[in-house]
Amino acid sequence: GKGYGCSVSENLDDWSNPIQVYTPAEGSDEIADFWAPECHYYDGSFYLFATYRSEKSGKRGTAIFKSHSPLGPFEIITEGHATPKDIDCIDGTLFVDDDGQPWMVYVNEWTSSPDDVGEMAAAKLSDDLTRFVSDPIVLFRARKHIWTTGSITDGPCLYKTENGRLIMLWSNLDKNSGYAVGMAASDNGKIDGNWIHYPDPFYNRGSKYESDGGHPMLFRTFEGQLMMSIHSPNGASEGIFETASFYPIEDNGNIISID
Repeated sequence: GKGYGCSVSENLDDWSNPIQVYTPAEGSDEIADFWAPECHYYDGSFYLFATYRSEKSGKRGTAIFKSHSPLGPFEIITEGHATPKDIDCIDGTLFVDDDGQPWMVYVNEWTSSPDDVGEMAAAKLSDDLTRFVSDPIVLFRARKHIWTTGSITDGPCLYKTENGRLIMLWSNLDKNSGYAVGMAASDNGKIDGNWIHYPDPFYNRGSKYESDGGHPMLFRTFEGQLMMSIHSPNGASEGIFETASFYPIEDNGNIISID
């Protein structure tokens, strides 16, 4: 359907029925591909970073929406897509650097790349998160990472470890098991550093996990436990349907691991 929703839980097991938090106005340019909504608390308000397809351009992009509550209603605050409007861009997320500068990290989707290879990109945001205030930069491309087989750069999630190391979880296709989560670290602790990729997936289907899955996000429970959410499996298979899955994460100072 059109727009974005959420469910509410106090224990990650029992969930409310979906609550619609944003519905495009009648005749809106927002027509399809309502993907990957992320809710971030920033400077006293809640902001939704979410993807949709534009009727005017035919492209997907990430826009930003604002509300006083994570339950909405949200209002769009960017002029359509905040990301470049002439290519497909998806999966925008908020990152605030050590100087307090907000960024959007997002995907230049493989569908708009001349060689069908996706890119992870980033741009500075205005303080009110309504627009880019710098030219986008490419952080890395999807090819030449040991564990990957595809051209996909899905679902970036930025996290500073307890010792201040900047890492990113993201998704691609694993060589052996389908959709998976990988991990990379910035060599200088900044968003524009060189991103060093770990050789093995952070999460994949195999001896430990029965289903593939990806598009990670990190959050903390009410008790302070660091958790990763993914959707798993990546599609309906053998009667198992795509769903939200949650895994405890341990911060080991310089790196994180699945507990």
